[in-house]
Amino acid sequence: MALKKLPYKNINELIQKNLPDEDDQHTVNLSRLLQPSRRRGWLTKTELEMICRWKSPRAIRLIQSNHAATIRKVTKAAFQVKDETEKMRLLTLLKGVSIPMASAVLTLLYPKRYGVIDIRVWQILHQMKIVETNKRGTAFRVAEWVELLVLLRKLSKQFGQSVRLIEYSIFLAHQRHQVGTLYQTLKND
Repeated sequence: MALKKLPYKNINELIQKNLPDEDDQHTVNLSRLLQPSRRRGWLTKTELEMICRWKSPRAIRLIQSNHAATIRKVTKAAFQVKDETEKMRLLTLLKGVSIPMASAVLTLLYPKRYGVIDIRVWQILHQMKIVETNKRGTAFRVAEWVELLVLLRKLSKQFGQSVRLIEYSIFLAHQRHQVGTLYQTLKND
């Protein structure tokens, strides 16, 4: 998938020109719906499935193969730990929970502190030479998520917006400047 040459001098200009007043309504509604899990400190199987359908429905069968007790135990441990790397390691113990899916879990529950790592955001940052690894923006490593999180939190403070809204503005910029399809399909020779 190609990305047009971006018309922004820097990341600040990109955010200024793409920062929405609020998140999309579906995301806002889902985040509100998940607030009881935030208060109780863990996710139910149904809640994890809702997050999966929002982030990447392709993973739903794997998500559904987790036992409810395992989801409760793992998410409770992840939400209690302070270390971001350990938080990610714990969440990705669940079947179907990749680094992007885990970042979606954290984002929907804690949008002021987290944003989603995904192909769109990463490719923009790579083209702008803010990140140097993983040009395609797939198969993320925990270190890349931490790198993104540090950047998003810095920009969040600078703009006085939630980490999620900063991440979403980058996502929207990618949608506006994308050429072709997001994922390349494999062709048979």
